Amino acid sequence: MTQRKTPVRVFLTADDHSRLLIQAGTHKTTPSLLSEAIVKAGLDSIERGDSSALDALATAPQTGN
Repeated sequence: MTQRKTPVRVFLTADDHSRLLIQAGTHKTTPSLLSEAIVKAGLDSIERGDSSALDALATAPQTGN
């Protein structure tokens, strides 16, 4: 049985959005599928105890979104 997917809204800078589009094209996939794979890989990493992505958030400027 296929699980129903829930849409997630993410705010990216224009530069990051461009990078996402370029990588999706380079790897012959859609931005949506690439984003899903990135999120899953990030969650797997955090669940394994690798908090480097979260550590980066502590130094990132907050934009309010």
